[in-house]
Amino acid sequence: MKSFCSIALLLTVISSLSNSGSVNAGVITLYATHQTIAAGGTGSFDILLRNDLGSDVDISSFDTIMEFTAGSGLTFTSVDELVAAPYSYIFGSIMAPPLGNITNPSVLLSDTHATSQTVTAGQTVGLGRVFFTVDPTTPAGDIPIIFSSDSNGYFTHIYDSALN
Repeated sequence: MKSFCSIALLLTVISSLSNSGSVNAGVITLYATHQTIAAGGTGSFDILLRNDLGSDVDISSFDTIMEFTAGSGLTFTSVDELVAAPYSYIFGSIMAPPLGNITNPSVLLSDTHATSQTVTAGQTVGLGRVFFTVDPTTPAGDIPIIFSSDSNGYFTHIYDSALN
């Protein structure tokens, strides 16, 4: 009998995003799709961005870091822009490869576009798909994957074309 691991992805909300130099009420929400995978299996999850600001926002670059506890049985293997429908990658294709930098137990997703992409109020776009494997000896249970902060304490950076 196989044991199953639930990849528990936690929600991070970024509030007070600067848009064209002004602070907006509302939030930009980052989240990832939830997965349940058998020990010894492989899987993927999408990292999505939802504009809950109530107004359009222009985005020209982003970076975000996700990580899990070392020794949990999980290994990040690759990253691409092919998020599942109905969503699509924010810039259509990767502008500044590679999209992901994997240094298990973390992965940094980052891309920059020459011009801003408008994300309309209420719209959800993809920032990437992260692939992983689960060790065959991993016991059943949750493996939390969290959005983690950089050395300055920021979880995610989202910029417009003026780097605001």
